Amino acid sequence: MRVLDFVDGFPSLTAPALVDVIAIAKSFVPFVDDDAYEVAFGAGTEGDSYFNTTTKRVRLFTTDWVDMEVGWTITGTFGVPIDITAVGGIAVVGAQKEIIICQGDGGDINISANPQIAAGTQLGDILKLVFASAQRILLEDEDGISQNGAFQGSTNRQIEYFWTGTLWLENSRKD
Repeated sequence: MRVLDFVDGFPSLTAPALVDVIAIAKSFVPFVDDDAYEVAFGAGTEGDSYFNTTTKRVRLFTTDWVDMEVGWTITGTFGVPIDITAVGGIAVVGAQKEIIICQGDGGDINISANPQIAAGTQLGDILKLVFASAQRILLEDEDGISQNGAFQGSTNRQIEYFWTGTLWLENSRKD
Protein backbone atom coordinates (compact mmCIF):
# COMPACT_ATOMS: atom_id res chain seq x y z
CA MET A 1 0.00 0.00 0.00
CA ARG A 2 1.07 3.57 -0.50
CA VAL A 3 -0.30 6.80 0.86
CA LEU A 4 -1.20 9.59 -1.49
CA ASP A 5 -1.62 13.08 -0.09
CA PHE A 6 -4.14 15.11 -2.04
CA VAL A 7 -4.26 18.89 -2.35
CA ASP A 8 -7.17 19.03 0.11
CA GLY A 9 -4.88 17.51 2.80
CA PHE A 10 -6.70 14.19 3.15
CA PRO A 11 -4.52 11.07 2.68
CA SER A 12 -5.76 8.04 0.76
CA LEU A 13 -4.47 4.46 0.91
CA THR A 14 -4.21 2.85 -2.51
CA ALA A 15 -2.86 -0.44 -3.76
CA PRO A 16 -0.57 -0.19 -6.79
CA ALA A 17 -2.15 -1.77 -9.86
CA LEU A 18 -0.51 -3.25 -12.92
CA VAL A 19 -1.90 -1.82 -16.11
CA ASP A 20 -2.25 -3.63 -19.42
CA VAL A 21 -0.88 -0.85 -21.65
CA ILE A 22 -1.79 -2.60 -24.92
CA ALA A 23 -5.41 -3.08 -23.79
CA ILE A 24 -5.61 0.60 -22.84
CA ALA A 25 -3.92 1.62 -26.10
CA LYS A 26 -6.50 -0.32 -28.12
CA SER A 27 -9.24 1.77 -26.51
CA PHE A 28 -7.75 4.83 -28.25
CA VAL A 29 -9.02 5.79 -31.70
CA PRO A 30 -6.75 3.94 -34.18
CA PHE A 31 -4.97 5.63 -37.09
CA VAL A 32 -2.11 4.47 -39.34
CA ASP A 33 -0.06 7.65 -38.75
CA ASP A 34 -0.10 11.28 -37.59
CA ASP A 35 -1.32 12.54 -40.97
CA ALA A 36 -4.36 10.24 -40.89
CA TYR A 37 -5.26 11.54 -37.43
CA GLU A 38 -4.94 15.15 -38.60
CA VAL A 39 -7.10 14.49 -41.69
CA ALA A 40 -9.87 13.30 -39.36
CA PHE A 41 -9.50 15.85 -36.53
CA GLY A 42 -7.35 18.70 -37.85
CA ALA A 43 -3.88 19.74 -36.68
CA GLY A 44 -2.77 18.15 -33.42
CA THR A 45 -3.13 20.23 -30.26
CA GLU A 46 -1.58 19.67 -26.85
CA GLY A 47 -3.04 16.57 -25.20
CA ASP A 48 -4.39 14.91 -28.37
CA SER A 49 -3.64 11.18 -28.52
CA TYR A 50 -4.38 8.13 -30.66
CA PHE A 51 -3.21 4.52 -31.18
CA ASN A 52 -0.82 4.17 -34.15
CA THR A 53 -1.71 0.86 -35.83
CA THR A 54 1.54 0.86 -37.84
CA THR A 55 3.98 1.14 -34.92
CA LYS A 56 1.60 -0.30 -32.27
CA ARG A 57 2.26 2.67 -29.97
CA VAL A 58 0.17 5.38 -28.42
CA ARG A 59 1.03 8.80 -29.88
CA LEU A 60 0.65 12.02 -27.87
CA PHE A 61 0.78 15.59 -29.15
CA THR A 62 2.79 18.02 -26.99
CA THR A 63 4.48 20.52 -29.33
CA ASP A 64 4.76 17.70 -31.89
CA TRP A 65 3.69 14.04 -32.05
CA VAL A 66 5.71 11.72 -29.76
CA ASP A 67 5.47 8.03 -28.87
CA MET A 68 4.32 7.10 -25.39
CA GLU A 69 6.51 4.07 -24.85
CA VAL A 70 6.69 1.89 -21.78
CA GLY A 71 9.53 -0.51 -22.52
CA TRP A 72 12.71 -0.79 -24.50
CA THR A 73 12.89 -1.58 -28.21
CA ILE A 74 15.62 -4.19 -28.64
CA THR A 75 17.42 -4.96 -31.91
CA GLY A 76 19.82 -7.88 -32.20
CA THR A 77 20.36 -10.77 -29.82
CA PHE A 78 23.42 -12.30 -28.18
CA GLY A 79 23.10 -15.20 -30.62
CA VAL A 80 22.69 -12.93 -33.66
CA PRO A 81 24.04 -9.46 -32.84
CA ILE A 82 23.69 -6.50 -35.23
CA ASP A 83 26.85 -6.13 -37.35
CA ILE A 84 28.35 -2.62 -37.21
CA THR A 85 30.56 -1.42 -40.06
CA ALA A 86 33.17 1.34 -39.96
CA VAL A 87 31.66 3.23 -42.89
CA GLY A 88 27.98 2.61 -42.04
CA GLY A 89 28.23 3.45 -38.35
CA ILE A 90 25.38 2.65 -35.99
CA ALA A 91 21.79 2.88 -37.25
CA VAL A 92 18.95 3.41 -34.78
CA VAL A 93 15.31 2.41 -35.24
CA GLY A 94 14.05 5.69 -33.78
CA ALA A 95 12.55 4.42 -30.52
CA GLN A 96 12.52 6.58 -27.40
CA LYS A 97 14.32 3.81 -25.50
CA GLU A 98 16.44 1.50 -27.63
CA ILE A 99 18.93 -1.28 -26.93
CA ILE A 100 21.18 -2.47 -29.75
CA ILE A 101 23.04 -5.73 -29.15
CA CYS A 102 25.95 -5.48 -31.58
CA GLN A 103 29.40 -6.57 -32.76
CA GLY A 104 32.02 -5.44 -35.27
CA ASP A 105 31.29 -6.67 -38.79
CA GLY A 106 34.09 -9.13 -39.53
CA GLY A 107 36.52 -7.99 -36.85
CA ASP A 108 37.69 -4.95 -34.88
CA ILE A 109 36.51 -1.62 -36.30
CA ASN A 110 37.00 2.10 -35.75
CA ILE A 111 33.79 3.82 -36.82
CA SER A 112 34.64 6.39 -39.48
CA ALA A 113 31.04 7.35 -40.33
CA ASN A 114 30.04 10.92 -39.51
CA PRO A 115 27.97 10.86 -37.42
CA GLN A 116 29.14 7.65 -35.75
CA ILE A 117 25.57 6.99 -34.55
CA ALA A 118 22.54 8.04 -36.61
CA ALA A 119 20.51 10.93 -35.18
CA GLY A 120 17.83 10.33 -32.59
CA THR A 121 14.23 11.18 -33.43
CA GLN A 122 13.34 13.41 -30.50
CA LEU A 123 14.93 15.12 -27.52
CA GLY A 124 15.40 12.64 -24.69
CA ASP A 125 15.78 9.44 -26.71
CA ILE A 126 17.89 6.88 -24.82
CA LEU A 127 20.23 4.51 -26.67
CA LYS A 128 22.08 1.65 -25.00
CA LEU A 129 24.73 -0.24 -26.96
CA VAL A 130 25.50 -3.73 -25.62
CA PHE A 131 28.50 -5.48 -27.17
CA ALA A 132 28.16 -9.22 -27.73
CA SER A 133 31.53 -10.39 -29.08
CA ALA A 134 35.28 -10.00 -28.67
CA GLN A 135 35.37 -7.98 -31.91
CA ARG A 136 36.07 -4.44 -30.71
CA ILE A 137 34.19 -1.34 -31.85
CA LEU A 138 35.89 1.99 -31.15
CA LEU A 139 33.66 5.03 -30.51
CA GLU A 140 35.46 8.39 -30.32
CA ASP A 141 34.43 11.58 -28.52
CA GLU A 142 33.56 13.31 -31.81
CA ASP A 143 31.30 13.15 -34.87
CA GLY A 144 27.90 13.31 -33.20
CA ILE A 145 28.96 11.87 -29.82
CA SER A 146 29.94 13.67 -26.62
CA GLN A 147 31.42 11.20 -24.15
CA ASN A 148 34.07 10.84 -21.49
CA GLY A 149 36.90 9.89 -23.87
CA ALA A 150 37.10 7.03 -26.35
CA PHE A 151 35.10 3.86 -25.67
CA GLN A 152 36.03 0.41 -26.92
CA GLY A 153 33.05 -1.93 -27.01
CA SER A 154 33.60 -5.68 -26.76
CA THR A 155 32.08 -8.67 -24.93
CA ASN A 156 29.83 -7.65 -22.01
CA ARG A 157 30.66 -3.95 -22.25
CA GLN A 158 27.94 -1.36 -22.71
CA ILE A 159 27.46 2.37 -23.10
CA GLU A 160 24.29 4.47 -22.83
CA TYR A 161 23.54 7.79 -24.52
CA PHE A 162 20.94 10.58 -24.27
CA TRP A 163 19.87 12.41 -27.47
CA THR A 164 20.17 16.19 -26.96
CA GLY A 165 18.55 17.06 -30.27
CA THR A 166 21.95 17.57 -31.92
CA LEU A 167 24.23 14.81 -30.57
CA TRP A 168 24.42 11.69 -28.41
CA LEU A 169 25.57 12.56 -24.87
CA GLU A 170 27.08 9.74 -22.78
CA ASN A 171 24.99 8.84 -19.77
CA SER A 172 26.88 5.81 -18.42
CA ARG A 173 29.23 3.00 -19.42
CA LYS A 174 30.44 -0.39 -18.25
CA ASP A 175 34.02 -1.05 -19.37
